[in-house]
Amino acid sequence: MLLELLGDAGTAGDGAGAFDLAAFTETWVRGDAPPLPGYERGYSAPRRDGRGGVAAHLADNQRCRFLEWKRRPEDGVLWLRISGVVGLPADLLVAVCYLPPDCRRARLTEWIDTLISEVAEAMAVGLVMVVGDLNARTAEMPDGTADEAVPPRRSADTARPNAHGREVLRLCHATGLRIGNGRLPGDQPAQPTRKGQGGDGTAVIDYCLLCPRLLPLARSLTVSPAPTAGGDHCAFRLDIALH
Repeated sequence: MLLELLGDAGTAGDGAGAFDLAAFTETWVRGDAPPLPGYERGYSAPRRDGRGGVAAHLADNQRCRFLEWKRRPEDGVLWLRISGVVGLPADLLVAVCYLPPDCRRARLTEWIDTLISEVAEAMAVGLVMVVGDLNARTAEMPDGTADEAVPPRRSADTARPNAHGREVLRLCHATGLRIGNGRLPGDQPAQPTRKGQGGDGTAVIDYCLLCPRLLPLARSLTVSPAPTAGGDHCAFRLDIALH
Protein backbone atom coordinates (compact mmCIF):
# COMPACT_ATOMS: atom_id res chain seq x y z
CA MET A 1 0.00 0.00 0.00
CA LEU A 2 1.28 3.43 -0.98
CA LEU A 3 -0.15 6.44 0.85
CA GLU A 4 0.13 9.95 -0.50
CA LEU A 5 -0.86 12.96 1.61
CA LEU A 6 -1.85 15.47 -1.06
CA GLY A 7 -1.07 19.10 -0.38
CA ASP A 8 1.52 18.35 2.28
CA ALA A 9 4.59 20.57 2.20
CA GLY A 10 6.80 17.62 3.06
CA THR A 11 5.95 15.65 -0.05
CA ALA A 12 8.70 15.45 -2.63
CA GLY A 13 6.63 14.65 -5.71
CA ASP A 14 8.16 12.28 -8.24
CA GLY A 15 11.05 9.99 -7.50
CA ALA A 16 12.32 8.67 -4.17
CA GLY A 17 10.01 9.65 -1.36
CA ALA A 18 7.14 10.40 -3.76
CA PHE A 19 4.82 8.44 -1.45
CA ASP A 20 4.59 9.44 2.18
CA LEU A 21 4.04 5.95 3.55
CA ALA A 22 4.80 2.53 2.06
CA ALA A 23 3.28 -0.51 3.78
CA PHE A 24 4.08 -4.15 3.03
CA THR A 25 2.60 -7.53 3.92
CA GLU A 26 4.13 -11.01 3.67
CA THR A 27 7.64 -9.65 4.06
CA TRP A 28 8.98 -13.16 4.82
CA VAL A 29 11.92 -11.94 6.90
CA ARG A 30 12.95 -13.08 10.37
CA GLY A 31 14.36 -9.77 11.53
CA ASP A 32 13.60 -6.14 10.84
CA ALA A 33 12.77 -5.22 7.26
CA PRO A 34 15.74 -3.58 5.51
CA PRO A 35 15.62 0.20 5.02
CA LEU A 36 14.48 1.55 1.68
CA PRO A 37 16.14 4.42 -0.20
CA GLY A 38 14.25 7.56 0.74
CA TYR A 39 12.38 5.70 3.49
CA GLU A 40 14.87 5.22 6.30
CA ARG A 41 12.24 5.43 9.05
CA GLY A 42 10.59 2.07 9.25
CA TYR A 43 8.96 -0.41 11.59
CA SER A 44 8.26 -4.09 11.10
CA ALA A 45 6.52 -6.98 12.82
CA PRO A 46 8.21 -10.18 11.63
CA ARG A 47 7.05 -13.59 12.81
CA ARG A 48 9.57 -15.79 14.58
CA ASP A 49 9.26 -18.47 11.89
CA GLY A 50 9.83 -15.95 9.11
CA ARG A 51 6.44 -16.54 7.52
CA GLY A 52 4.13 -13.64 6.72
CA GLY A 53 5.24 -10.48 8.48
CA VAL A 54 4.36 -6.82 7.90
CA ALA A 55 6.33 -3.58 7.68
CA ALA A 56 5.87 0.12 6.98
CA HIS A 57 8.25 2.93 6.02
CA LEU A 58 7.78 6.71 6.16
CA ALA A 59 9.37 8.99 3.56
CA ASP A 60 12.47 10.83 4.79
CA ASN A 61 11.08 14.16 3.60
CA GLN A 62 7.88 13.79 5.61
CA ARG A 63 8.27 16.17 8.54
CA CYS A 64 6.11 14.50 11.14
CA ARG A 65 6.38 12.12 14.09
CA PHE A 66 6.22 8.44 13.20
CA LEU A 67 5.89 6.01 16.12
CA GLU A 68 5.02 2.40 16.70
CA TRP A 69 1.71 2.33 18.60
CA LYS A 70 1.04 -1.40 18.94
CA ARG A 71 2.76 -4.49 17.62
CA ARG A 72 1.58 -8.12 17.44
CA PRO A 73 4.12 -9.94 15.25
CA GLU A 74 2.64 -13.42 15.60
CA ASP A 75 -0.77 -12.05 14.58
CA GLY A 76 0.65 -10.10 11.64
CA VAL A 77 -0.47 -6.71 12.96
CA LEU A 78 1.56 -3.50 13.20
CA TRP A 79 0.00 -0.22 14.37
CA LEU A 80 1.67 3.12 13.61
CA ARG A 81 0.82 6.57 14.88
CA ILE A 82 1.65 9.52 12.65
CA SER A 83 1.45 12.93 14.30
CA GLY A 84 2.00 16.49 13.19
CA VAL A 85 0.79 16.18 9.59
CA VAL A 86 -0.21 19.69 8.55
CA GLY A 87 -3.72 19.58 7.12
CA LEU A 88 -4.97 16.53 9.02
CA PRO A 89 -7.41 17.32 11.85
CA ALA A 90 -5.92 14.65 14.14
CA ASP A 91 -3.20 12.03 14.41
CA LEU A 92 -3.36 9.21 11.88
CA LEU A 93 -3.28 5.65 13.21
CA VAL A 94 -2.58 2.97 10.62
CA ALA A 95 -2.84 -0.78 11.16
CA VAL A 96 -0.87 -2.85 8.64
CA CYS A 97 -2.23 -6.40 8.70
CA TYR A 98 -1.69 -9.83 7.24
CA LEU A 99 -4.40 -12.41 7.95
CA PRO A 100 -3.33 -15.86 6.70
CA PRO A 101 -5.78 -17.75 4.46
CA ASP A 102 -5.51 -20.93 6.55
CA CYS A 103 -6.59 -19.28 9.81
CA ARG A 104 -8.99 -21.60 11.65
CA ARG A 105 -12.47 -20.39 12.58
CA ALA A 106 -11.90 -19.89 16.31
CA ARG A 107 -8.57 -18.16 15.68
CA LEU A 108 -10.13 -16.01 12.97
CA THR A 109 -12.87 -14.81 15.33
CA GLU A 110 -10.30 -14.08 18.04
CA TRP A 111 -8.11 -12.17 15.55
CA ILE A 112 -11.02 -9.95 14.47
CA ASP A 113 -12.22 -9.45 18.06
CA THR A 114 -8.78 -8.18 19.07
CA LEU A 115 -8.66 -5.84 16.08
CA ILE A 116 -12.14 -4.52 16.92
CA SER A 117 -10.91 -3.56 20.39
CA GLU A 118 -7.79 -1.92 18.99
CA VAL A 119 -9.75 0.05 16.39
CA ALA A 120 -12.11 1.36 19.08
CA GLU A 121 -9.12 2.47 21.15
CA ALA A 122 -7.48 4.08 18.13
CA MET A 123 -10.63 5.99 17.17
CA ALA A 124 -10.55 7.69 20.57
CA VAL A 125 -7.10 8.99 19.66
CA GLY A 126 -7.36 10.04 16.02
CA LEU A 127 -8.12 9.04 12.43
CA VAL A 128 -7.95 5.31 11.73
CA MET A 129 -7.00 3.24 8.71
CA VAL A 130 -6.62 -0.54 8.44
CA VAL A 131 -4.76 -1.83 5.38
CA GLY A 132 -3.30 -5.12 4.26
CA ASP A 133 -3.78 -8.61 2.91
CA LEU A 134 -6.83 -9.95 4.76
CA ASN A 135 -7.55 -12.85 2.39
CA ALA A 136 -11.17 -11.76 2.62
CA ARG A 137 -13.69 -11.91 -0.18
CA THR A 138 -16.65 -9.64 0.53
CA ALA A 139 -18.21 -9.22 -2.95
CA GLU A 140 -20.69 -6.35 -2.57
CA MET A 141 -22.09 -7.33 0.79
CA PRO A 142 -22.97 -4.28 2.93
CA ASP A 143 -20.31 -3.00 5.31
CA GLY A 144 -22.69 -0.50 6.95
CA THR A 145 -26.33 0.47 7.18
CA ALA A 146 -28.54 1.39 4.24
CA ASP A 147 -29.22 4.92 5.50
CA GLU A 148 -25.56 6.00 5.63
CA ALA A 149 -24.53 8.97 3.50
CA VAL A 150 -21.61 7.17 1.86
CA PRO A 151 -21.11 6.18 -1.78
CA PRO A 152 -22.20 2.64 -2.69
CA ARG A 153 -19.56 -0.04 -3.02
CA ARG A 154 -19.12 -2.08 -6.21
CA SER A 155 -16.73 -4.94 -6.90
CA ALA A 156 -15.44 -6.84 -9.89
CA ASP A 157 -15.04 -9.82 -7.54
CA THR A 158 -18.47 -11.41 -7.36
CA ALA A 159 -17.40 -14.64 -5.65
CA ARG A 160 -19.38 -15.61 -2.60
CA PRO A 161 -17.94 -14.10 0.61
CA ASN A 162 -15.67 -16.47 2.49
CA ALA A 163 -15.24 -16.80 6.26
CA HIS A 164 -12.52 -14.14 6.28
CA GLY A 165 -14.80 -11.81 4.33
CA ARG A 166 -17.70 -12.27 6.72
CA GLU A 167 -15.42 -11.50 9.63
CA VAL A 168 -14.07 -8.35 7.93
CA LEU A 169 -17.66 -7.21 7.40
CA ARG A 170 -18.29 -7.86 11.10
CA LEU A 171 -15.28 -5.68 11.87
CA CYS A 172 -16.79 -2.89 9.78
CA HIS A 173 -20.21 -3.13 11.40
CA ALA A 174 -18.71 -3.21 14.89
CA THR A 175 -16.34 -0.26 14.48
CA GLY A 176 -17.74 2.01 11.77
CA LEU A 177 -14.80 1.36 9.45
CA ARG A 178 -15.81 1.36 5.81
CA ILE A 179 -14.23 -0.41 2.86
CA GLY A 180 -12.48 1.96 0.46
CA ASN A 181 -12.16 -0.66 -2.31
CA GLY A 182 -14.94 -0.23 -4.83
CA ARG A 183 -16.15 2.97 -3.18
CA LEU A 184 -13.45 5.56 -3.77
CA PRO A 185 -12.77 7.28 -7.11
CA GLY A 186 -10.25 5.34 -9.17
CA ASP A 187 -11.45 1.94 -8.00
CA GLN A 188 -15.08 1.68 -9.06
CA PRO A 189 -15.75 -1.19 -9.23
CA ALA A 190 -13.11 -2.67 -6.94
CA GLN A 191 -10.31 -4.10 -9.04
CA PRO A 192 -8.63 -7.45 -8.35
CA THR A 193 -5.75 -7.23 -5.89
CA ARG A 194 -4.61 -10.82 -6.34
CA LYS A 195 -4.08 -12.08 -9.88
CA GLY A 196 -2.77 -15.55 -9.03
CA GLN A 197 0.17 -17.30 -10.63
CA GLY A 198 -1.57 -17.24 -14.02
CA GLY A 199 -2.13 -13.50 -13.83
CA ASP A 200 -5.84 -13.77 -14.62
CA GLY A 201 -7.31 -13.94 -11.11
CA THR A 202 -10.18 -11.70 -10.03
CA ALA A 203 -9.94 -11.82 -6.24
CA VAL A 204 -10.22 -8.66 -4.14
CA ILE A 205 -8.54 -9.72 -0.89
CA ASP A 206 -6.29 -6.74 -0.04
CA TYR A 207 -8.18 -3.92 1.62
CA CYS A 208 -8.16 -0.33 2.75
CA LEU A 209 -10.62 0.29 5.59
CA LEU A 210 -11.23 3.88 6.70
CA CYS A 211 -12.93 5.44 9.70
CA PRO A 212 -15.88 7.82 9.11
CA ARG A 213 -13.73 10.90 9.76
CA LEU A 214 -11.08 9.81 7.27
CA LEU A 215 -13.31 8.51 4.47
CA PRO A 216 -14.33 12.03 3.24
CA LEU A 217 -10.63 12.97 2.98
CA ALA A 218 -9.81 9.99 0.74
CA ARG A 219 -9.53 11.42 -2.76
CA SER A 220 -8.76 8.25 -4.71
CA LEU A 221 -7.74 4.59 -4.53
CA THR A 222 -5.96 2.99 -7.47
CA VAL A 223 -4.88 -0.64 -7.89
CA SER A 224 -1.89 -1.54 -10.02
CA PRO A 225 -2.99 -3.51 -13.10
CA ALA A 226 -0.15 -6.00 -12.67
CA PRO A 227 1.31 -7.75 -9.61
CA THR A 228 4.55 -6.55 -8.10
CA ALA A 229 7.67 -8.36 -9.27
CA GLY A 230 7.92 -11.89 -7.92
CA GLY A 231 4.42 -11.93 -6.44
CA ASP A 232 0.78 -12.33 -7.38
CA HIS A 233 -0.69 -9.38 -5.45
CA CYS A 234 -1.16 -5.90 -6.88
CA ALA A 235 -0.10 -2.80 -4.99
CA PHE A 236 -2.67 -0.11 -4.36
CA ARG A 237 -2.29 3.61 -3.79
CA LEU A 238 -4.45 5.76 -1.53
CA ASP A 239 -4.48 9.55 -1.88
CA ILE A 240 -5.58 11.60 1.13
CA ALA A 241 -6.45 15.28 0.67
CA LEU A 242 -5.11 17.69 3.29
CA HIS A 243 -6.81 20.95 4.21
